[in-house]
Amino acid sequence: MNNRHHPSCITIILIAITICSCSSTNFEKITLKDWLVENEQIQEFTNFSNRDVVDCNVFEKEVLKSFKFEEFKSHYYLDLARCFLEKGDLEKAKDYVLQSFRYGRNISWIDKDEFKEIYPELVSSYPDIEDKFWQKKDTSYFSEIERMVYLDQSSIKTLIADRTVKNREKELEIHRDNSKYLLEYSKVNGFPWSPGPVYFDKNRFRTTISPDILAVHAPIEDKIIIREYAVKSAESGNNSWTVPVAIGVTFFTQIPRHEVKPIRFLSFDKNNELKLEESYLQLYSIQKYLKDNNITNFKIQPSKSNPLDKAVAQLQLNTVKTILVKEFFLNESSIKISTEPNIDEKEVGNNGIYNYVLVDI
Repeated sequence: MNNRHHPSCITIILIAITICSCSSTNFEKITLKDWLVENEQIQEFTNFSNRDVVDCNVFEKEVLKSFKFEEFKSHYYLDLARCFLEKGDLEKAKDYVLQSFRYGRNISWIDKDEFKEIYPELVSSYPDIEDKFWQKKDTSYFSEIERMVYLDQSSIKTLIADRTVKNREKELEIHRDNSKYLLEYSKVNGFPWSPGPVYFDKNRFRTTISPDILAVHAPIEDKIIIREYAVKSAESGNNSWTVPVAIGVTFFTQIPRHEVKPIRFLSFDKNNELKLEESYLQLYSIQKYLKDNNITNFKIQPSKSNPLDKAVAQLQLNTVKTILVKEFFLNESSIKISTEPNIDEKEVGNNGIYNYVLVDI
């Protein structure tokens, strides 16, 4: 625990990680589908705290009604605290600030002037809450992950500045070593928690305890396994679903745009019906990849290694298309289906087993 306040000395672009500190034991499973519903509802509350007249009790009821996951409710604890503070309910204001502490927020992020009426009580209560929070967290990997992220980012910058075979080989070596550590840790402890800046002192917070960065740069054969650990971590609430989503999308984005992209994580039952929950992250990754890259038309077809006959492949692909349209709101006319493999598909060693591929058209 005593290594958590060491400042980081490099700045990088981070994947946004939200506050999420649920225990990984005896948990209620958080599905990606349910998480996405609440993630979308955040927009309804974006400007709530900026309104001139706010009924704090109505605001409170709406937050509690709309969000069941603490990852999202915790977004509004300080807004609720400010609302009740402005209305003169100091006890309610204090309760919500303390609630934000219980979910990891460091007291340095609290404006002592804004909360001056209750700040002495907050200072008095904070140490015990902070200790209880960090006692539940494994911080043993923090420094090692920081070191690896530094090497990862440095190798990328070096390669960009000087694109030589030697620098590329060094970058790949670093990615392999980092991936090996991440796999070994995850096998024993699960995918490591990714804390954001608000968990640390505002003036010297750590920004590179980011196992997700190591994951997205892992070799394909490792990333396939790491993705599953990240999914379990999100389902338990130990990490946000932003982590496996970020990993999932890179299976597409790290391949040049017009090359054939494997679809690795679809699951079907014996009747060739799509297992939706098991396939949801894969399907959402497709939707997000298409949206983020402004791709309007694409084709899904069997891989060269697909052992199924054309009739079965057609049935499965039609099911996938239907779900992409009904569940993920893609335009039906933008999705092309083929039962023939793509002649341009590259068969790469250690690339995993997959039956279908995606092609931008």
